[in-house]
Amino acid sequence: MKKVLTGPSENRETMKTILISIFTICLLFNGMSKGGSLSSNPLNADIQKEITLIKAADYIITHFGDSIWENISSTPLRILMITDSLEYLFNHNNPDDSFEWFKYDSLLNSNIYVRKRRFPPFLRATFPAVNGIDCIVVGDPKNTQMSDEDWIVMLLHEHFHLYQGIHPNYNENIAVLAQKISGDSDNWMLDYDFPYNDATLNKLFKEYSNSLLETFISLNKNDLKEKMERYVINQAEIRNHLTSHDYSYFQFQVWQEGIATYTEYKYLNALNNNSKYFHEKYALDFTLKNEDLITAYASGLLNSNLQKNTRNLFYAIGLLKGIIMDAANPEWKTDYFSGLNVE
Repeated sequence: MKKVLTGPSENRETMKTILISIFTICLLFNGMSKGGSLSSNPLNADIQKEITLIKAADYIITHFGDSIWENISSTPLRILMITDSLEYLFNHNNPDDSFEWFKYDSLLNSNIYVRKRRFPPFLRATFPAVNGIDCIVVGDPKNTQMSDEDWIVMLLHEHFHLYQGIHPNYNENIAVLAQKISGDSDNWMLDYDFPYNDATLNKLFKEYSNSLLETFISLNKNDLKEKMERYVINQAEIRNHLTSHDYSYFQFQVWQEGIATYTEYKYLNALNNNSKYFHEKYALDFTLKNEDLITAYASGLLNSNLQKNTRNLFYAIGLLKGIIMDAANPEWKTDYFSGLNVE
């Protein structure tokens, strides 16, 4: 079973200055949804704010997603949203019998279904939660203790996992990898016994993180080749220190979670680059600058500590690797899914 969490919360705090919340308010007034309700109308049925946030995420994916990943906008934004007592299912065409129809929402152009809560209300994950089909399973902003802006960005991150999951080779490769390194444990993605406390490995990861960051800083400088050679050497040193299973886990986390974090950055970068359009059409002003985005994301790497940050460090590594690959090999995404190596 695939289960993934979003990246470190400290990397998202500075994103709050992006005024996505204003954008969602505009969407709310632009198209309020109407529809029927269950005969046994749930007491906790006011989810209009969350519907608006989901619409904002869908809008961003529709307008910018395909410029980041080929045809990602065609991947439905399937969400199982958890409140205190209920779960609401969005953009899912085949709910099981545990759900009742709640209403048709004209803002999302989708039926919404509801059932009593089964999952923890703080959950943030993507896995086949309904009829064997992958869904973003997430608590509402209150239960996940996220701002509206960060909740939208989280949906963008998790939607990339949905995009990963529809690739023809994904499930087969994941099953082989799970069997290889964990004996098919259900929670291996989160609970794998990686040697986070190994002193030598912590030193190697610090050197590797520094060289990766220096490579990023040198993207437009003459010493780029030298910096890239250093980070390749540092990665080889990590590989030589780890068992094959441990290294496969590290590579997988960078491939899956790190590149999902890179995708978050690309969405925010696109929003910033199109701020004039939003200002003219929606009277919005996205004030967060590109360099501030990079600084916010990279700060987690600058202050990295494998023992303290554990797998969250792999998110930051994948972020910078994605940005570096954009500069070094703009066609790298064509081979992305073949990079899930299970040998």
